[in-house]
Amino acid sequence: MADPPVIGRLRIVLGQLSAFAAKNRNSQYARFAWVLDSMMEEVLSELADNGSPDVMEDWFIQFGKIIEWCGSGDDAILPESVRAYLAENHREMLAIEA
Repeated sequence: MADPPVIGRLRIVLGQLSAFAAKNRNSQYARFAWVLDSMMEEVLSELADNGSPDVMEDWFIQFGKIIEWCGSGDDAILPESVRAYLAENHREMLAIEA
């Protein structure tokens, strides 16, 4: 059975992340790349078998905005629920008023 599209895209991204880590032989984590691959394969298989495609899609859309915020620091792109969480638990991480 083919993976749902969300899982297929995630496999590509995580595979590239793992390859990047493995390529840097000076990294203390390079030797553990195979562990990451094995664990992620199990997680992705479980998600593919048991996850609702709509729920996974929505979760990854929101997660993508969180990753974008990590790189940019632009609070405006965060989902409101995440801004509220940060305002309550990690106010120092917000650049704008939540």
